[in-house]
Amino acid sequence: MNWVRVIYPTVTLIACGGSLAGMMKGWKVNIKILAADTWFSKCVRESADWICQRCKSQHEEGTSGLHCAHFMSRGKWATRFDPSNVAALCYGCHSFLDRNPHEKLKWFEEYLGKRVADAMIEKSEDTRHGLKKLKKEISSHYRAEHKKLLENKGQNERKNRQFVPF
Repeated sequence: MNWVRVIYPTVTLIACGGSLAGMMKGWKVNIKILAADTWFSKCVRESADWICQRCKSQHEEGTSGLHCAHFMSRGKWATRFDPSNVAALCYGCHSFLDRNPHEKLKWFEEYLGKRVADAMIEKSEDTRHGLKKLKKEISSHYRAEHKKLLENKGQNERKNRQFVPF
């Protein structure tokens, strides 16, 4: 079995197989998923009402069809848990954008606004943040934020569907 290492501007992927087209199945991202990532992802998807922010497809709550897609890689700790660095995307849109880095940049600039996207790119390079030491605190914060989102679920006001960044 041969392994191919693909480097995108925002993430390094290691995949099994010989062609880029055949790599969707078997992708292995070499960034560990922490409890904080799980709670943050739940907040992102819940605040989006389980709707893909690109194609607007509705997804059933709790399914794996809707992803928390990062503009700057999860490997960039300064932006890893920043709500301005993510969008809720369906599997198809997330995969398409990750395979097409220029389209990803273009879409995130439209979605976030060019100024915010540029700020995320700059912020992602900051290594002085010290967030790695706060994994448990980040997890607890987003777990509590997720609980608030669920409690406010019946309310139609959009402000109740937002969550507070760590």
